Amino acid sequence: MLHAFPELRDSLAAGGEVTLHDHGGPRHLDVRVSPLRDERGELGGRVVVWRDVTRERELERVREDLTSTMVHDLRNPLTSV
Repeated sequence: MLHAFPELRDSLAAGGEVTLHDHGGPRHLDVRVSPLRDERGELGGRVVVWRDVTRERELERVREDLTSTMVHDLRNPLTSV
């Protein structure tokens, strides 16, 4: 499955956020990787959690656009004064 998404495979080493581009548009995933250790402290595996944060990123973009528009609209009347 991961061969189709090299961005996900590469993110397993570092964690963080990755953006995938598919038919429905970009998808933003928050990737968390935690080691699983046995009773001797040796690495036995990893737990990988991929959380879809696409909606949060879209809301952040809308908020930034709205703020930018508001600042621009407030500056225009002040410039003429």
